[in-house]
Amino acid sequence: MATYGKAYYIAHREEKLARAKAHRTVFAAADRLRKYGLTATAFEDLLTSQGGVCAVCGTTDWGPRAPAVDHNHLTGIVRGILCTNCNLAMGHLRDSQKIAQAMADYLKKYSPAGQDAMAAVVLARLRGER
Repeated sequence: MATYGKAYYIAHREEKLARAKAHRTVFAAADRLRKYGLTATAFEDLLTSQGGVCAVCGTTDWGPRAPAVDHNHLTGIVRGILCTNCNLAMGHLRDSQKIAQAMADYLKKYSPAGQDAMAAVVLARLRGER
């Protein structure tokens, strides 16, 4: 039985993948309507208003999932359409601007330019300069 299933899958792989993708697309549209009241037309209009790209990073590579509807978790108001990576990052930040700013400051501090500035301060201190 398992051998037959594997042979069938191999013979019909492309057809099964296409059907699964179509199912995900329909399911995603129904899910957006149920969760956010966002019709397919409203979703497309919002995506078009963003230039067809992620509202945060500007990519068109949505990741392994369909484009994500970003919304305020307190009010439920839809803010934009995000790629999987930005949507997950937003969730990990818990929608906190303070955490997002602290993370941006941290990245800036340890960027090559930030490291050069830190190195200059350390060298100045080692030389006895202030």
